[in-house]
Amino acid sequence: MKTINCKYVGPTNTKPSRIIVSDGDNRSIVSINGQWSFEDNCKVAVDRFCRKLGWTGELIGGHTKDGMVFCFVDATYHITIS
Repeated sequence: MKTINCKYVGPTNTKPSRIIVSDGDNRSIVSINGQWSFEDNCKVAVDRFCRKLGWTGELIGGHTKDGMVFCFVDATYHITIS
């Protein structure tokens, strides 16, 4: 199972704010849309990343201290905590 990490990178003198999407083997950089929330920018960036790699399926995501992380929903490894 792959996790997909999204991290915000602020602007520099030569580059705008952007999101870096990585699964550990592949990486993509997407410019930020200033009209959208961080979460919406991550969703779009991850969608583009997965389409580029030919991946399909349902993803679930959440926040980390460095940004957001997403993984594919797989009923084989589903855990319910009560």
